[in-house]
Amino acid sequence: MILLDIKKLEMELRRETLPAKAVFNYFLIHLILLSLAPLNFNSSAPTNLWVDNLGVILGLIITVGFTFHLYAMCNDSGEEERFIEYYFSLGLVVLVRLFILFLLMSIPIGALFLLFFPNVMEGYGVIIDLIMVAVVGFTYYFLLIRSFNRVLEKES
Repeated sequence: MILLDIKKLEMELRRETLPAKAVFNYFLIHLILLSLAPLNFNSSAPTNLWVDNLGVILGLIITVGFTFHLYAMCNDSGEEERFIEYYFSLGLVVLVRLFILFLLMSIPIGALFLLFFPNVMEGYGVIIDLIMVAVVGFTYYFLLIRSFNRVLEKES
């Protein structure tokens, strides 16, 4: 199972050499992550139901819209029967890579924000939360669309 080397995974998908067991593992990991997503790991933080629901709605709009777009890309290339294989395998690798990138970026950016804007979350926390949902969602699907494009390219 490939977790970081997106080019290798794209090549295996293009050559149709990715084993069915690997696709199942990608799917299973997605299910586990979706099951853990609703957990609030910061139980001391007060929740704002309105903002939480707005974040969920924004995330759903981004997810559904881009998933339709990805399926249309597969359909246009005549690969619609392999959409699920592409979506779960490429999606998990993009997610792992994006998580590592945001983790590495959040430490210095968070430190700078705390240094220069120590109380920014008090007045603008809601807006920042919604912006982060949008930035992460759009970045994830932008990277996923690029991978789909590389896999769906016709070899010359």
